[in-house]
Amino acid sequence: MDSFGQEGFYDAMLFLMIISVASCLVLSSTLILTRPDGGAARDAALEYARTSLDSMLSSTLPEAFYEGGDGGRVALGNNTTVEDYLLLETYLVARGKQVSAFSDCNRKVEMIARGLLTGAYEFSLRMEVAGESGLESVVSLGTLDSSSGYSASSDYSICGESIRIELVLHWA
Repeated sequence: MDSFGQEGFYDAMLFLMIISVASCLVLSSTLILTRPDGGAARDAALEYARTSLDSMLSSTLPEAFYEGGDGGRVALGNNTTVEDYLLLETYLVARGKQVSAFSDCNRKVEMIARGLLTGAYEFSLRMEVAGESGLESVVSLGTLDSSSGYSASSDYSICGESIRIELVLHWA
């Protein structure tokens, strides 16, 4: 050992480097082993979309209505489900009724959807009718612009019309 303590300093530096490399190896192997499986995360998000859609469709709208042709209110009843309301709206809009006639209750539907979803998701609620070139969007609610994301849908046949209600979620 020298009188200046350099040998101890070099030993300490070598020990620090060995510990640093070992720590990096342990942390990197831990991160690799605990990385969430992409398929499992996707399945969980799709299940969340399905559960959210089912919950939203079974919710009820208090005092559901739309504006009739004469500007008066057409009352649908106090316990109209969101599902029944959206199916009626889609059917009537596909037949030429203006979407603006449903705007008050559409805001309520958006509030119900926002209340059911965690704040981490943006959403789009689309109602589509089968046309000559496939499904055609008739009504769209929510804040999500694109169609990419995790989605769940329910298909219906109303008076010969094929209608789809689809909830699309995107991580905000």
